[in-house]
Amino acid sequence: MIVSAFERLGLVPAFPVDVALLEKNYLDQSRLCHPDHNAQSGPESLEKALNDSASLNEAYAVLANPLRRAEHLLALWGGPDASADKSQPFPFLEQLLEWREEAEDPAARPRLLVCLETERTTLLNQIQQQFSLSGEDASARLIRIKEIRLLLNQLRSVQGLLRELEDSY
Repeated sequence: MIVSAFERLGLVPAFPVDVALLEKNYLDQSRLCHPDHNAQSGPESLEKALNDSASLNEAYAVLANPLRRAEHLLALWGGPDASADKSQPFPFLEQLLEWREEAEDPAARPRLLVCLETERTTLLNQIQQQFSLSGEDASARLIRIKEIRLLLNQLRSVQGLLRELEDSY
């Protein structure tokens, strides 16, 4: 049975996370399963501790990163992953092309970084809003899953362009 990152860290599956509780649960569990803590227990216990520690670290990495957390939550809902659905709205693709053209001008990069950070925040807020809607039937949920996938694809593009710009400094 596969344990979700939320279950692994004792959190309710939701897009917004209590960062303090995430860190507390991570530290509490990491103390218990850390390989150094289990080194004297024998090879089987050490191997289990290594696996548990790796699983815990991965769960924390997923939940601490908003994009990875949203991707994980969408997968728990049965939505497609980024490799299965790369679609993006045409107006967004046009905007992305404009941003890429603007990025070629070094003088425009500081303003573009601010613009892209704002877009990133807007997309994260929209993703959170989509995850927080409730009281819907199955067909409405499928539509919402598709909308979240589109937003995540856009966020992935924005973050990619942000990384490219930051690396060029």
